[in-house]
Amino acid sequence: MRSIWSFYRRRARQVGGGMVMFGLVLFAAGCTSLRQYRTDYSSCDTTAHGADCRTNAIEETKDYLLGLVEFDDQGWLWDRRQMNAVLERFRAEDSKNGLLIVVFVHGWKHNASWDDPNVNMFRRNLTELAGMEEQLARHLGWQPRKLAGVYVGWRGLSSKAWVLRQLTFWDRKNTAHEVGRGGVTELYARLEDLRNTSRVIHDGEPGRNQTQLIIVGHSFGGALTYSALAPLLIERSVQSSPTDHSVRNYLQGGQRYEILVSAGPSFLDTLGKLPRPRAGTGQRHRGRSLRAIHHP
Repeated sequence: MRSIWSFYRRRARQVGGGMVMFGLVLFAAGCTSLRQYRTDYSSCDTTAHGADCRTNAIEETKDYLLGLVEFDDQGWLWDRRQMNAVLERFRAEDSKNGLLIVVFVHGWKHNASWDDPNVNMFRRNLTELAGMEEQLARHLGWQPRKLAGVYVGWRGLSSKAWVLRQLTFWDRKNTAHEVGRGGVTELYARLEDLRNTSRVIHDGEPGRNQTQLIIVGHSFGGALTYSALAPLLIERSVQSSPTDHSVRNYLQGGQRYEILVSAGPSFLDTLGKLPRPRAGTGQRHRGRSLRAIHHP
C-alpha cells in the first residue's frame, strides 16, 4: 500500500511540474516584445506602387497625413526623433494651409504595428473625415484643411495568447495611466503650441480655415489621455480676469481642447474627478470640453 501511495505522489509531482513548465512556456510564447514598431522617420506614400511603409512613422496619402508616436511602458518616448519628425512634417503642411489635427490614443489589446486593427480603423476614419472636410469647405467657401492624424502608440497588447490576453486587464490599465503621466503630456503640449502658433501667424488670411486640434481616447486610451491632461486642466482652471487683455491671456482664452473619451464602466468614475470651476468665482473652462461616451 505504501509503495502504491509513493508511486502516485511521484506521478503527481511529475504532472504538476509538467503543468508549471507548460504554463511558463505558454506565457513566454504568448508575450509580445516591448519594442518600437516605427523606426523609419521619413515620410512614405502608402498609395505608391510597391511602397513598403510598415516601419515608417509618417504615412501619407492624397487625403491625409498620419504620424505615429510611440511610448514605452514607463511613458518615455522610444525615440524623440520620431516625435520631432512628425511635428516638423505637420508644420511644413500647416505653412501651406490649415490642418485638422486628430489625435487617437488606442486602448487595450492594441499597439502601433502596421496591421493593428486600430491603425487600420484610424486610416479609414481619416479618409472619411477628409471627405467631410472637403464638402464642408466647398459649402462655406474656404480651402479644405489637410487631415493630420497622430496615432499614440503604447503596449496595450502584451500577450498574443487568447487566454493570457484576457488576464492583462488590470496590468494594462495601470500601464495606461503610467504612460499618460510620462511624455504624452509633452506631445499634447507641442501639438497645442503648433496650433496656437499657426493661428497667430495666419490670422485673417482669406480663404484659410484655422488649424484645429481634436484628441480622441478609446478605452484605456481615455485613461491615458486623462492622466496626461488632468494636470494641465487643473492648472488652467483658474484663469486671470477676462478683463485682462494681455497677449498671454488672449492666447489662453483661445485655447480649445476637444477631447472625446470612449470608455467602459471602469473608467467612467475617474472622469468625475476632472477639475471643475468653483461656484461664485466667475471662472470657467473657457473653450475646453471633455465628452465621455459609454462604450461597453
